[in-house]
Amino acid sequence: MRSFARGPNWIGIWTLVRRWLIRYLRNLPEVAGRAVGMGLLFLLVFSVALPEGVAFQPGVTALQFLAPGLIAWAMFSDAFDNVAFPLLFDRMEGMIQDVLMAPLSPAERLAGYLLPGLFGGLLTGLFLGLVFSFIIDLPLAKPFLILPFALLGCLLFSLIGLLCGLWAIKWDHFAMVENFLVLPLGLLSGSFFTLASLPEAGRTAILANPVFHIIDGLRSGFTGTTESDFTGGLLLPVLVIVLLFWLSQRLFRRGYRIRQ
Repeated sequence: MRSFARGPNWIGIWTLVRRWLIRYLRNLPEVAGRAVGMGLLFLLVFSVALPEGVAFQPGVTALQFLAPGLIAWAMFSDAFDNVAFPLLFDRMEGMIQDVLMAPLSPAERLAGYLLPGLFGGLLTGLFLGLVFSFIIDLPLAKPFLILPFALLGCLLFSLIGLLCGLWAIKWDHFAMVENFLVLPLGLLSGSFFTLASLPEAGRTAILANPVFHIIDGLRSGFTGTTESDFTGGLLLPVLVIVLLFWLSQRLFRRGYRIRQ
């Protein structure tokens, strides 16, 4: 097993990432088109359904409030897919054995699968943000906050995707995690509503949700308004990411479901 004594194997990590990059670029029209199409569809539905002039936050129109949530949902969903799908595919087709035989440490293999989730999620968010900017007056009150929270969210869902890719033994398991975990986390974590619109029990529950704090922080980069304590809201997602990263690295070291 290779260690980091001589430095990371950047060529090996890049080889894993490049394989995803080639696949991503080949399917770019479908990937970007799906995210843009779903985002525009949601904006159309809300623009028709919401009364004219309604605002979720002072000085922020409904569409200006909703757009960052839609961008976050698209980013996080793609981050999950770009990790879970390749890892499960490699396991089911036996290609994971080629990765295991390469001179890579468990941490380097982990990085090779996680980085595509980060890149893919951020690229999807960039595409959708650019499209939204042509349709609505999307503010940038604190743009320096957007990238850190986008990275946190993409990393969190990339780790969820990695754990799904390790755990699942068939595509039905992948679909189950995507439909019953990733989709609710993306859509029911403050993407389309404010804390003030929830009952007391709902506020308590959502404040314990790390995804809400990521979306709230990312939205504050656009609107300049946050609904939760900034320090506490940043700490909770970081703690969850550290825990999931530790668990992922431990499973990779053990060869959980990847060694035959």
